[in-house]
Amino acid sequence: MAESGQEVLLRYLQDSVAAAKGFETELQSFGRDDDDAEAQTLFLRHSELTRHQQETLTRRLRELGGEPSAAKGFLAHLFTMSPRAVQLTHKAEERIAKNLMMAFTIGKSGQAMCEALAIVARIAGDRETERLARELGTGVEQVSEETFRLVPSRSKIAFNVLTAGEVDPSVETKSPDDRLVDTSIL
Repeated sequence: MAESGQEVLLRYLQDSVAAAKGFETELQSFGRDDDDAEAQTLFLRHSELTRHQQETLTRRLRELGGEPSAAKGFLAHLFTMSPRAVQLTHKAEERIAKNLMMAFTIGKSGQAMCEALAIVARIAGDRETERLARELGTGVEQVSEETFRLVPSRSKIAFNVLTAGEVDPSVETKSPDDRLVDTSIL
């Protein structure tokens, strides 16, 4: 049986609210987990943005006569927790790099969700929901790009910590007889 445009729109809003709730929880845990001040600040800012997104979409959902779905919220929470279990044995520097990758993925998922919601809202004739979704998607895109900029440096830090016993040619500055060596001419 086919759904009405309004039913589809409400379902997309419910899905977006549930996902944002799960994402917010995950981003908060990243912010508490890490001792990298720059990454921590970014995770917490992303979490706040996601909380705002959830609140805004919940308000819109209720304005349209819908309610958030508890079942969808629970499933979204389970989805975001599974990658964290794998990281329990990782060193802090590696967790930071992996958390940045997950935060970037969360941001891009949120951005895609906002875009899908905007399209569905436009087709359903709901310009207000379309406007909100596009506005929220732009904010998520910006914080995702900031997150991505930290991935290379934190990945290198994690690699250097994990391979501390090995010689890293980009860091090594002394020859075996303890003389400084200009590695750019080698």
